[in-house]
Amino acid sequence: MLTGKYRPDATPESGTRLGHPAYGAVFGGKTREERTWEILSVVRDIAARRGITPAQVALAWTAARPGVSSVLLGARTLEQLKGNLAAVEVTLTEDETRQLDLISEPRIDYPYGPMAQALRSRPLAEVPLTMPIAKK
Repeated sequence: MLTGKYRPDATPESGTRLGHPAYGAVFGGKTREERTWEILSVVRDIAARRGITPAQVALAWTAARPGVSSVLLGARTLEQLKGNLAAVEVTLTEDETRQLDLISEPRIDYPYGPMAQALRSRPLAEVPLTMPIAKK
């Protein structure tokens, strides 16, 4: 998503991960979510202003998150690896970090969403109200 080869108004090309039937079936749903493209727009804007890649912005933001001690790289080529490693030199400004934090804030509807409703309505296993005391 960070390479720019996928667009909201275009079908992924064959030969790409999302263009492959197996990957596309699993991950293609994200390409249909408006929120995905809103986040990518902010990432790409920051990258363009700084003259770096969107992947470098994403990696720098992720590495700077509280509690993150390591970031996994997803390079397939030597060029991608070099670009990803260059993210070590990127320090986002407070404003850039705030923009990314706001646009990507988790939207979790627990305990009120469908998953929680299903959990609240599932039958409980029969559990005795009292536990027998073991005799010695």
